[in-house]
Amino acid sequence: MTGTTGDRLDGRFARLWAASTLSALGSGMATVAAPLYVASQTDDPLTVSAGAAVAWLPWLLFALPGGVLVDRVDRRRLMVVIDWLRVAVLGVLAAAMVTGRAGVPLLYAVLFVVNTGEVVFRTAAQAVVPAVVPRSRLERANGWLGGGTQIMQNMVAGPLGGFLFVVAAAIPFAVNAGTYALSAVLVGLLAGSYRGSPGAGGRRSVRADVAEGFRWLLSQRLLRTMTLLIGLLNVTLTAALAVLVLLATDRLGLGSVGYGALFTCMAVGGLLGSAVGDRLVAPSPPPGPSGWACSSRPACTWPWPPRAAPWWSGWRCSPSGCTARCGTWSPTRCASGSPRPR
Repeated sequence: MTGTTGDRLDGRFARLWAASTLSALGSGMATVAAPLYVASQTDDPLTVSAGAAVAWLPWLLFALPGGVLVDRVDRRRLMVVIDWLRVAVLGVLAAAMVTGRAGVPLLYAVLFVVNTGEVVFRTAAQAVVPAVVPRSRLERANGWLGGGTQIMQNMVAGPLGGFLFVVAAAIPFAVNAGTYALSAVLVGLLAGSYRGSPGAGGRRSVRADVAEGFRWLLSQRLLRTMTLLIGLLNVTLTAALAVLVLLATDRLGLGSVGYGALFTCMAVGGLLGSAVGDRLVAPSPPPGPSGWACSSRPACTWPWPPRAAPWWSGWRCSPSGCTARCGTWSPTRCASGSPRPR
């Protein structure tokens, strides 16, 4: 994070970046380990796929209320509290696994709590960045944050989480708790106050603020379209990932490490999408690339033949990451050109 004197990002951003990257590593390992644990307990596709629903439900329920909360409290303190709560619940889960008292219901309850915290934590972290980085360095800072998350959560954590799961099922979750603890310490070291502007929350109710957010979204034609398209894109991706563990372990015989490596392959595709996404956006009016990403997803999730070679399975996962990444360029472009709410 160095460069010329005027280009340097200071120590506050370095701590925020380290906290974000460590959290991403732990979250990525838990993302791989959770389906592996459920698949070791049952081979029922409905039970296994329920994990994806539990993990994503908080984003549907708490995204807007979480944004309202972030506008009303000190964001740094909120992030620290969330991290320590996640340490506690993951510690309970790891201890239950070590003593043989864990089960699928406990795992799903912990996933719901952890991902609820993730919804609010990410929102708060995004709001903190402009407070620790000069406006002229925001793009560079966001690049560092996105790159750290992409590499650690999507490339490194997959095979590492699978390997640690083979050693002991509790280890990935214990390591995840440790990364959240380190994140809490690093975020706590950020100096200053990070409360929203005095007029952000006002005296209005949470319901009124959430309703205003919905009305503003509905008033933006392009963003409405993007919401629908990206929603469809995520449905297809999540549906495929929900039972990927059964495909990888039972049908392809990849094992825990091989299953984790599939996430690395998707991350490689995501990096490719990041490299070419801007070239697709430039010549085409929105929502061109997002529509292309949605329409091309069936080719990426076409049924695997039995006993497919491992390299072929990885190749099949890479386009999914590429289309998902390309699909995010159009909404970003639309959002940057959309008028701000008054």
